Amino acid sequence: MKRFLDLSRVEGTFGFGHFRVDGRIVLSIRYQSGAAQVYWLADSADPSVWAAIDIMKKNGEVGFMFEEGSRGAFVPWKLLPHHEDIRILRAESLSHPDGLSDAAVALATSGLVEANATTDIPGTELRYVHVNVLANGSVTSLLQTLQAPLPDSVNRHGDRFDDAIVGAANVIH
Repeated sequence: MKRFLDLSRVEGTFGFGHFRVDGRIVLSIRYQSGAAQVYWLADSADPSVWAAIDIMKKNGEVGFMFEEGSRGAFVPWKLLPHHEDIRILRAESLSHPDGLSDAAVALATSGLVEANATTDIPGTELRYVHVNVLANGSVTSLLQTLQAPLPDSVNRHGDRFDDAIVGAANVIH
């Protein structure tokens, strides 16, 4: 939270987008304030994620709560109308025959989003990027399993994953 607050408090942007990872769609929700950018990645086959997006769009606003220990900061944001919409991915996402996957978790833990992030504010260089997973109960359980320490000899992602995601990000608005 401290790094984010130190670099933010100026012009900001908010938007939805997606990545394609091994044939799966990972939704991204991105907020940038100043030189700080925060991503929330979500499994596009999760109906609760689409419900949250619908509520954001219906209300025309969203709020972000940044917490660290006992300190917190709430940032409200008004959504602007957009001519393009992430909902065009809904039918493809919810009809995936395999249901939920760990693609959002794998992408978030890979470091690739941070390494390939680009600024949404012309003339402002990113100095901090933080990636989170927007998760329901089942994804939270998966995250806890993945956060268990791995032996040094185990690689969290391989070349196949890197190849699948590089250049696969798309910002819708």
